[in-house]
Amino acid sequence: MLYWVVATLPVDLLDLLREKFEEVGIVRFTAAEVEVLGQETESVDGIHAMRVEVAVNEEFLSPTLAVLDELSANGNEVNVHVGSLKDARRIRTGEAGSDAI
Repeated sequence: MLYWVVATLPVDLLDLLREKFEEVGIVRFTAAEVEVLGQETESVDGIHAMRVEVAVNEEFLSPTLAVLDELSANGNEVNVHVGSLKDARRIRTGEAGSDAI
């Protein structure tokens, strides 16, 4: 089974996240700086965060979530969403499924 993990976290945690991911064998992920919308309104609060996306197989799901939980346990606001993927494709190499991630 394949999973899509999307997390938002403070911008200053990106280097630490990269380091922690490498320790558990995750070397490919996507990160983008985003602006956070306020809960009560649809206006931008001017708060910047990193949106991190990573596709993992079952073997890497627990380590991925453990890294994000560790960052969150240190008092940082980390929001995590996990969904299942039917398939994954790497266009450049033609790989599919778990081989693509």
